[in-house]
Parts: sequence; C-alpha cells; structure tokens
Amino acid sequence: RAILVPTYATVIPLLVATAAHEGAWDALLRACLAALTLGAFYFLLGALAPSGIGFGDVTFAPLLGLVLGWFGWAQVLAATLATFICAGVAAVALLITRRATAKTRIAFGPWLVFGAASVLWML
Repeated sequence: RAILVPTYATVIPLLVATAAHEGAWDALLRACLAALTLGAFYFLLGALAPSGIGFGDVTFAPLLGLVLGWFGWAQVLAATLATFICAGVAAVALLITRRATAKTRIAFGPWLVFGAASVLWML
C-alpha cells in the first residue's frame, strides 16, 4: 500500500490532465475500463486460487490496466499474456533446475511489471 496508493494518486490525475489537454476522453474511458477489467480478472483469480495470486497482485493489476488501457486494448491483452507466459516459463525453469517444488510460492508482481514494461517498451 505504501507504494500503490501514491502511485494511483499520481497516475489518475496525470491521465485526467492529459485527457483534458489532448481531448483524449476516449482513451481515459478505455483506461478506466481496462483497470476495472484487469482488477476483476485478478480478483477472480485470487478468489479461485488464493495460494496462487496474492492480494498485492490483485491491487496492482488495476493500476497496470489503467496505464496500459490508455494505449489500447491490444496492449492490455499483450501485457497480460506476456505476464503469464514469462511467469510460467520461469516457474518451469525453477522446477527443472530443482530450485523450486510444486508447492513453492513464486512472486508474481515482478512478472506483472515485466509484462507491462515489455509492451510499453515496444510502443
């Protein structure tokens, strides 16, 4: 919370100001819908598999949806897919090298950042 609350408090006004300056209200609406969509998706994942997705991931996902949604739905989808693919490959690598077992908890937050950053980097 110490990082997320100030980040939300910074990103939201910046997107609103940008939408007002550029007349990009459609992008702001899409960003808000993407935040709600990713938030609901990760909330559902967290509810169905609480040992798989933590509350931090659930609260972080809408922020990423907000930022990615500003650029488009394709970016939201690409980042989500990149996140799960990269996290899955890393988990399999840890299992193969015996650095982890099927019960080992693996942090998902870094993969959320990686997925979003890799998509934004390609813009």
